[in-house]
Amino acid sequence: MGKLAEGKRPRTWDYGLRSLLPRSLRARLTAWHLSVLGATMVLFSCVLYSLLARNLYSQVDQSLVERATQVRRVLDHRDRFQGGTGDAIDIPPPDTFAFADTLVQITDSGGKVLGSSDALHGRALPTTPTEHGPHFSTVAVGGEHLRVYSTPIVLDGGVSLVVQVGRSLSEVEATLRAVRLLAMSCVGILTCVSWLVVSAMAGSMLRPLAQLADTAQAVASSGDLSKRVQLSSRHDEVGRLARTFNLMLARLQESDAHLRGLLASQRRFVADASHELRTPLTSIRGNAAMLRQVPRMSEEDRTAALEEIYDEAERMSRLVNDLLTLARADSGISLRRQLVDLPQLVGVVVAQVARLAGDKSVSIEGLAPIQVRGDPDALRQLLLILLDNALKYTPAGGRITVGLEAGGDAAVLKVADTGIGIPPEHLPHIFERFYRVDPARSGCGSGLGLAIARWLAEAHGGGIQVESAPGRGSTFTVRLPRGAGECSSEPELPSATLGARRGVAIDRP
Repeated sequence: MGKLAEGKRPRTWDYGLRSLLPRSLRARLTAWHLSVLGATMVLFSCVLYSLLARNLYSQVDQSLVERATQVRRVLDHRDRFQGGTGDAIDIPPPDTFAFADTLVQITDSGGKVLGSSDALHGRALPTTPTEHGPHFSTVAVGGEHLRVYSTPIVLDGGVSLVVQVGRSLSEVEATLRAVRLLAMSCVGILTCVSWLVVSAMAGSMLRPLAQLADTAQAVASSGDLSKRVQLSSRHDEVGRLARTFNLMLARLQESDAHLRGLLASQRRFVADASHELRTPLTSIRGNAAMLRQVPRMSEEDRTAALEEIYDEAERMSRLVNDLLTLARADSGISLRRQLVDLPQLVGVVVAQVARLAGDKSVSIEGLAPIQVRGDPDALRQLLLILLDNALKYTPAGGRITVGLEAGGDAAVLKVADTGIGIPPEHLPHIFERFYRVDPARSGCGSGLGLAIARWLAEAHGGGIQVESAPGRGSTFTVRLPRGAGECSSEPELPSATLGARRGVAIDRP
């Protein structure tokens, strides 16, 4: 464990190096750019300076070799060297060698100066050994740097001499100094200009990132998801990031609003459910207490109490079933899908309801051969809800009609009645949970039937609408997407009673 801990110990020099780096992304980009640019410019300047210096020195050396060759030619044509050595030698004037800045000095093999140019003003060039042949050297004479080429020569008379030809390096050094100054000035100026340009460009390019960070911080501190990053016309990665961030905030805001709505709806739903369950529970408790406290109750009272307990329990059972259905809707559970012969299903359901309608007429007015893709049980429950509502609020002798027709790519199912109708101010709310047009008639239902009907229609990809007026009846219209294919057979209406619809919560406001 000790070795492992020691191996994971942070390196102090690494943290020290990181602490020297700029913290902002803009400063880091600028620093890296200037570092690369500066290193490149310095390297280029050094290479260029080296090539220039090498070329200039090469030109000087080449000119010295040419001057030395000219001196040797002049000395080869002088007859005074045929007889011996040690005589003084008159150096020809500079014009003889074409350049006035050329210095010439001739010595014998012992280093004695036999002659020199007037430009030396009596000064002597340092002599160097020439056993290994011609060579170049840089010497200082009178505070001035000279480039000297020394070469031994042997004249026709057997006289051995050393010719030294030199040129001042002041012009070369002045040129190189000017080049160095120009290079340093250019590096400095270009670095400053590059720093300004890169800093400005980096600031402009990274401004959306700064706005994004400010917006994220504002959202985190205030919880306001409506804030957005100000978008520009840029289409680069930074602009794309800003647009993606705004889209994420929009989705979060939408999800937050949806979640808040669900929580508010859930709280209201729990309160309404508690209120609805309290009435049947109170009735059941009261009747059970009466049966317990009055053992010698008459048979009629006992039967009435038991019937009331049974009715309230049945009502509570329907309410719980409705609550479970809506809870399933809120959880996002999808219905199973299959091809459903809608005319056949409508015929079966209408036949069931017609046997229980009593003195009310339930009929079918046109069933188009249409198939839909959906859940047969859910579609049957949807139609039962609408028919049961129509039966509850249609007076004796009234008429209820069911029709099915094709409306483009949708199947249109209509349930119309000649009942009491719904006032216009209540129409926008009748599909809300626990909503009733007449709160005093709470015993007629739980107020969940039409909410379940709307969820069933929307779960199939359709919708439900209502048209109604007081005293003129109501018409509920359900639109469902059509499935592949059509049915060709007429619906069969069963002749046998299929039983009562216990447990199905069907209510209308």
